[in-house]
Amino acid sequence: MSVATAPALERTAPRATSSGTFRALLMRDLNVLRKNLIEFIIRSVMQPLLFVFVFTYVFPKIGLAVGGGQEASTFSSLRDLAIISTVCMLTALLMWLTFRSAGPIARRLGPIGLNVVTRVMGILVTATAFGMLGHGIGGLLPGLTK
Repeated sequence: MSVATAPALERTAPRATSSGTFRALLMRDLNVLRKNLIEFIIRSVMQPLLFVFVFTYVFPKIGLAVGGGQEASTFSSLRDLAIISTVCMLTALLMWLTFRSAGPIARRLGPIGLNVVTRVMGILVTATAFGMLGHGIGGLLPGLTK
């Protein structure tokens, strides 16, 4: 005689969704924020003030004002600061769009395409790092750049 057994129920892992992941990250951040509320408030107030201070006072004093030239040694008005702020916000928007579309891009590229892109980006970052290193060493030792 044989004993019939019921088919075993397979457990499947819950599928992660974008909204579920976002909700989990938001809850984690709110929990950390609750624990560090005073530091968060201080940083939130200080960052815009330091941004204005650095770009309107410090950079012109050390000769690194917007544009980098002598004619750009000071801000002519708040318009310049508004332009810088707008560029920063547009950069943040572009980064958000890039991160948002990372999933579909990764699915379209596939594992081999992702591997190729990762290696190419690694080469570009390494080349940039060596260029910056060479520029820095050339500044420290000007005899090497001749």
